[in-house]
Amino acid sequence: MLFCALIFTDQMALQTPDTSMTKNYRISAFFPLILLIVLGFSLPARSQTDAGEGETLYEDAVCVDSNVGEFCMELYPESAPETVENFLAYISSGRYDDTIVHRSVPNFVIQAGGYLANPLGTAIEKDPVVPNEFSRSNVRGTVAMARLGGQVNSATSEWFVNVVNNTQLDFVDGGFTVFAEVISGMSVVDAISNLPRSDQRGSLGGAFGELPLTDQDSDGVDADDVVLINRVYVTDVIVNDSDIGGGDNGGDGGSGGVTTTATYSTNSQSFSLPVYVGDSLYRVIMQLNSNFSGPVFRVDTTRIFSVTDKGQETATMDLDAGTLSIPSMTVNGKVYTDLQLELVEYETLSFRLTSFTRAAE
Repeated sequence: MLFCALIFTDQMALQTPDTSMTKNYRISAFFPLILLIVLGFSLPARSQTDAGEGETLYEDAVCVDSNVGEFCMELYPESAPETVENFLAYISSGRYDDTIVHRSVPNFVIQAGGYLANPLGTAIEKDPVVPNEFSRSNVRGTVAMARLGGQVNSATSEWFVNVVNNTQLDFVDGGFTVFAEVISGMSVVDAISNLPRSDQRGSLGGAFGELPLTDQDSDGVDADDVVLINRVYVTDVIVNDSDIGGGDNGGDGGSGGVTTTATYSTNSQSFSLPVYVGDSLYRVIMQLNSNFSGPVFRVDTTRIFSVTDKGQETATMDLDAGTLSIPSMTVNGKVYTDLQLELVEYETLSFRLTSFTRAAE
């Protein structure tokens, strides 16, 4: 809830004669409001009308945060209620966190939801099977449940994203259940699909014949070389209407407009981001630190991942200077730039937000 204060500045009488393209706010300008939120006061929930012109708000969307980037999907509980309930159960239990994309077939699908990064290739704990609920076509950008060949009602945890129109899957053993569709970050899905692949059936098992790799080195395949799914979480997502859809014509089909360094989740009160520490690039998760008043976030030191530099916008952490600089962040569809944080507790790597710039509408 803390970052809701940034949203609330739109509704506050913070008028300025500045006519430049951006407005600079010091966090202290509305610290009393932040304090109220910390003490437990809540702000009105966002509604569909809070999205701007030409935008759509997707409440309770699901975002997949990986070392290649993040993509988000809209769920379809009306057409696949049991499948969506099953998917959310895996998310709420954290079983999709620290897993991998274990299969990538060019011009077909990328597949995940079945195996851990550490130990690499270990199957996640699975719930009982869910019945097939096919009703939507397997077009580009849709997300469907994987299952055993020839066994209609055998889906458990694994899911796949259709990277092209795969309508032939609609006619295989009653059709594959589509339960979601990518609404932002389809370019990330495409990037994963375009990665080189390796046949690791000999070392990891039969499911790893088309394993996508972010790095190819001479020391064998390990967790640093694969597509890591750091976490899967539920949040609200605002998408430009022009970017919505699977991209039947082969377009991006949901880049989500502006791509920022991080996206803050008001549900989990956390965000993840690629960050340089010295010459090394990592992806870290930062969680609200309730031991402090005000906007203080700590690094989850149990979940730090090495990242391959693919030209993404990155943050910079300087532990000697005690600073964290984040180029941009999306908070409920609003973009903030030049976020500056200072180190307040070295033991927990906790940083306090001290200033930011609100991007122009």
